[in-house]
Amino acid sequence: LAEEIAKRLDVPILKEHGGSFHKKYIGEGPHKMIRMFAEGRARVAEVRKQYPHKKVCCVIFVDEVDGIGSRGLRIQGGEETGGETSGEGNRLLGTFNAELTSEENDGILVIGATNIPDMLDPTLKRQGRLGLHVYMGLPEPETRASLFSGFFLDAFRKGRAKGVQFYSPLTEQEEVDLFKRIYNPEMLVRAVHLSDGFSAAEI
Repeated sequence: LAEEIAKRLDVPILKEHGGSFHKKYIGEGPHKMIRMFAEGRARVAEVRKQYPHKKVCCVIFVDEVDGIGSRGLRIQGGEETGGETSGEGNRLLGTFNAELTSEENDGILVIGATNIPDMLDPTLKRQGRLGLHVYMGLPEPETRASLFSGFFLDAFRKGRAKGVQFYSPLTEQEEVDLFKRIYNPEMLVRAVHLSDGFSAAEI
C-alpha cells in the first residue's frame, strides 16, 4: 500500500523495519532514525527542485512500527524484555516523535504498519504524528486468487529463465498467455481455499 501511494504521488519511498532500530550499543538506534529522516529531507529537496509546490515529496514506510514505540517494551543492550519503556527504548521513541513533529520534515509522509495497534505508545497516535489510522482487513477470496496468480506467474518466469529455453524471446503478454495454458487451475482454487483467514503478508 505504501509503495502504491508513493507510486501514485510519483515520489521516492524509503523503507525500514521497526526492529532494525534495535541496536547493540546505546545511541545507535536513535542515530539511525535521525539518518533516515535526513535522507528523507534530501529526497524532498531533490523533488522540489523540479516541483517547488509539491506537498508530499517523499514517503517513509516503517513496517512493524510497534518495534519503535510499543507499550510495555524495554530495550536493554539491544534485547527486549517486559516492563515500561525506558532507557534506550525511551530515547528511540522520543527521537521518532521529535522527527514526526519537526517542521524541517515538511514534505515527508510517514506511514507505519502494525498488527498490534493496541500496543502502540499513545504518543505516536496523536494528531500530527501517526494520527490517521486505516484498518486493512483480511483479503477476500478474489483478492487471494489475484495474489496467488501473481506469485505463480512470478515463479513460472523464474523457472523458465533457469530451465526451458525458447528459440525466440517472448513478449510479456505471450509469456502470460503461455502460463495460462500450462498451469493447473485447480492449484489456484485449492490455494485460495487453504488460505482462508490468512493476511496478505502470510500469503
